[in-house]
Amino acid sequence: MEATRPTLSLLAFLGPPIAWAIHVMVVYPLVPWICSTGHFWLFWLAHLAAIGAAAAATLVGWRIHHHTARDGDAATGRAHFLARLGVWAGIFFVFAIALESLPTLLLDPCR
Repeated sequence: MEATRPTLSLLAFLGPPIAWAIHVMVVYPLVPWICSTGHFWLFWLAHLAAIGAAAAATLVGWRIHHHTARDGDAATGRAHFLARLGVWAGIFFVFAIALESLPTLLLDPCR
């Protein structure tokens, strides 16, 4: 895991905002098509996929954060820092995706 730790730390740090951005870019253009076809389950699929991707990246950050807490070299310190930022960013973006999903799930998006 030593060679992949910086890559996984970057995944933990960049994964949640990328999941949020893809969620925004997928859900909003789908609204006219979903309204014309009536396939509202695609909203659920898009929301759950984005939350799942952001949560998975957050869990990767959490795991790296706990595995690097005992090491003391500089490269491990950077991985630990990125993992910690990734956990906090992941929590924020999972919450943001969930809040952003509420209007399409609770209200009629076709009005």
